Amino acid sequence: MTMSPNFRDYLVDQLEPFGPVAAKRMFGGGKKKKKNKKKAGAAQ
Repeated sequence: MTMSPNFRDYLVDQLEPFGPVAAKRMFGGGKKKKKNKKKAGAAQ
């Protein structure tokens, strides 16, 4: 699930009183990857 830039900025603003805060993308930024499906009868 991706986070909107506005929501990310809101969270950073809320957390800044606790100290320096930086937001970064992790785990591919929430994009889903396609799984490779094996064909039936294919050699393994």
